[in-house]
Amino acid sequence: MRTQPNLYEDIRSWSREIAEQYSPHHGMAACPYAAQAWKDNQVQVSSADRLITAIRAAKTEITIWPSFKVGTYEHQARRVERLNARLAHRDLHLILFHPDAPVASDDTFAAENEWQSSIEDEYLLIFIQRLGGLNRASEQLERAGYYDNASPEFKAAVQSRRKLSNGSRTSPNGQKKAG
Repeated sequence: MRTQPNLYEDIRSWSREIAEQYSPHHGMAACPYAAQAWKDNQVQVSSADRLITAIRAAKTEITIWPSFKVGTYEHQARRVERLNARLAHRDLHLILFHPDAPVASDDTFAAENEWQSSIEDEYLLIFIQRLGGLNRASEQLERAGYYDNASPEFKAAVQSRRKLSNGSRTSPNGQKKAG
C-alpha cells in the first residue's frame, strides 16, 4: 500500500484535532507527547502493504500503519493482542485505533468529538512503538494524574501492557537484559 498524500494529511489532522487537544477527561492533551513527536520528526506513516513489513521497517519513535482492511474491532483487537505478546521481547508494542472501537462511557471528550476524516473509506491505524518507552511515558503520566479519571478497563489495559515489558527480556527502563 502506497501512502497517499491525503491519507498522511488525514492522519496528521486526526492527531492535531484529537490526540493533541486538551481533554478534560485527562486534564491535559489526550496524548501529551503527540505534538512534540510530530515536531521532532519522530512519527512515520508507513506505506507497507502488510503490518509485519511495517513492524520490521519501523525506525522512529512512532510508526503508524494505516489499513483499509478494517475488519471487525474484535478481530483486530485479538490480532493486536496476540502480536503484542510476541513482540514484547523485541521491546515493541502495537496500539489499535479502529473506527468501531468502543468509547468508555466516562470519556465524554472522545464521545463528543466531531472530527471527520477527509477520506471516504474507513481505515484503521496501528501504532508501533517501543514498549519500554511507552511504559516510561505512561508512568510519568500516572504521576501527573493523567489516569485519575480513566475507566477501570483502561487502567487494566495499561497495567497489562506494563506486565508485558516486565515479563520480556527488557527491563522496565527499556534496557535489554543480559543472558
